[in-house]
Amino acid sequence: MIEYALKYGTFDDLIELFKLYERDYIKRVWENRLKDDKRFIRLNLMLARLFFNMKVDSDYFKGLKSARFEKFKMLSSQN
Repeated sequence: MIEYALKYGTFDDLIELFKLYERDYIKRVWENRLKDDKRFIRLNLMLARLFFNMKVDSDYFKGLKSARFEKFKMLSSQN
């Protein structure tokens, strides 16, 4: 539910999410499930700056290794 709310929720939904769950717990979900997904760079930048008080720019997310990409790469090399 947290991952879905981070990806698709409105700003008001995110405010409510942070009222329901601890910031550290939400941040762990974000780091494990969303942070390295290059499809959500703009969203990750907003979440990092506004909700997790990180001083980062979009290059920070472009440089992360994508777990999703690594899985695809591993699967393709098995053939």
